[in-house]
Amino acid sequence: MSTDIRSTVPSSVIEDDQTYLMHTYGRLPVEFVSGRGAILVDSAGNEYVDCLGGIGAASLGHANHSVVAALKAQVDKVWQVGNYFYVENRNELARDVSELLSALCDEDGHMMGSTGTTWRTFFCNSGAEANEGAIKVARRWGEVKLGGASGIVTARQSFHGRTLATLAATGQDRFHAESRVTRGELLLRQPPEPLLARSCGPLGRA
Repeated sequence: MSTDIRSTVPSSVIEDDQTYLMHTYGRLPVEFVSGRGAILVDSAGNEYVDCLGGIGAASLGHANHSVVAALKAQVDKVWQVGNYFYVENRNELARDVSELLSALCDEDGHMMGSTGTTWRTFFCNSGAEANEGAIKVARRWGEVKLGGASGIVTARQSFHGRTLATLAATGQDRFHAESRVTRGELLLRQPPEPLLARSCGPLGRA
């Protein structure tokens, strides 16, 4: 495995990146072109062990045979048709998620039974969208079940996404300044200091 991180990226790739992309992330001087399992290969043929696995993504390994086969089979049938229709496999996946969340496990992680709880899944496209959905569900629950409670607690130094609500929930002041969101816009509350958590402003009862 190579430990040399000197740039192997073609200058044309760097120039196009600087010209056509918004620079929301810093770039390391490597261009990956292929991978297998935990191994990544760059454009110069150097190999690396991928210890990152993406940002906010499921780490399934590169070119995972099962994932590749499933994607190819689905593309040959139908791609995306929207939420207004029934589609094959969506309910099956939601049922599997519900069973996983309801599983009772021993200390070694072996499934020993189930709580019998049925969970409903909201499928979305990103961590920010998932967090937005969680905030809305929590506040709706507070409104209906807890007499109007609407406070949300988030951790210091956290990062919850790039939408306005999730930036407000992010526990880093620099993101609030850059995006011009105020912590009070999300109606978040300051938790007790021992919780080592950070609030995004007083939004109502917690």
